[in-house]
Amino acid sequence: MKVSNRYILLISLLFTLCLCALAFGQEKPKTYTPNENQALRLKNKQLEALLAKDRLDAAQKAFQDSLKALTDEAELVKKEQGWSKEVQFDPNTTQFSEPPKEQKK
Repeated sequence: MKVSNRYILLISLLFTLCLCALAFGQEKPKTYTPNENQALRLKNKQLEALLAKDRLDAAQKAFQDSLKALTDEAELVKKEQGWSKEVQFDPNTTQFSEPPKEQKK
């Protein structure tokens, strides 16, 4: 069965018109606006949250820096003691231990 180019063009045109009608027929969602006092309260809470996030980021960086200093110090202790690099350090207990033995298959 042969389909003519006119038929394909007509179907495409109708499809495009339907899509345009759907797109233009949609209403914009209603927006709700708080009064001035409410808007200021919201802005204040938003700024408090942003400041708290900045403090959290600074605390996270301080933690990471402290943890790096601890692991660097552990590496120095291993070197001073003449222990191998495979000796493991637990930052939670500040204890050193031998690495787990590899199991033979």
